[in-house]
Parts: sequence; C-alpha cells; structure tokens
Amino acid sequence: MIDTVRESINVDEGLKRVMNNKKLYTRLLGNFTGRKFVTQIEEATENDDFGAVLDAVHALKGVAANLAMFRLTAVASQIEALAKNGESPVGLLPELNEALEKTDHAISLVRDESFEWA
Repeated sequence: MIDTVRESINVDEGLKRVMNNKKLYTRLLGNFTGRKFVTQIEEATENDDFGAVLDAVHALKGVAANLAMFRLTAVASQIEALAKNGESPVGLLPELNEALEKTDHAISLVRDESFEWA
C-alpha cells in the first residue's frame, strides 16, 4: 500500500508542511478537488483559451505542490510552461488525467484507517 502512495504523494514531506499533524494532512487531502481543475484545463484547452489554462493549471500546481503530490505537480508544471508560450497542452492531458487518478487513489489509501504512516 505504501509503495502505491509513494508513486504519487510524498507523505513525509506533506506531513512536514503541516508540522506532522496527521489529522490535518488527512483532512487537507480529503478536501483536494483536483478533478475540478483538470476539467477547467480540459475545457480551456478545447477552446484554445491558454490564459484560462494557465490560471487553472497554476492553481492545480500550487495546491498539489503544497500537499506534496509530486507526480501531479510535475505534469502541471509542464502544462503551465506550454500555456505560458501559447502552446496547446492537449498532448499532456492523458498524462494529467493519469496522474490525477493515481493521486486520487493514493489519497484514498492515506485516508483509510488502516494506512500505516512511515
């Protein structure tokens, strides 16, 4: 279980950011609304609205980085770079969705009562 989580989230780093408060970190993970941002990015990409892509991906990247979701942060950074250059991120959308799915799964594992904190 911990290896699945570590593929997407650096739990140790996330805990450090909240002063090792497991309850707070778990609650923050539970409040994560990555799908909302990804939907905004997809819709803005479809409309060639790179300003809107930039806004949504920057917000996603910030939240993901603060929660130590390194995989999602990395893909968001790539999309942000494209949007800043006025380039379509359409080729990265499958990777973004995969990163989000894996991150969401990791969140569910961390939030499970049986999760063993390292």
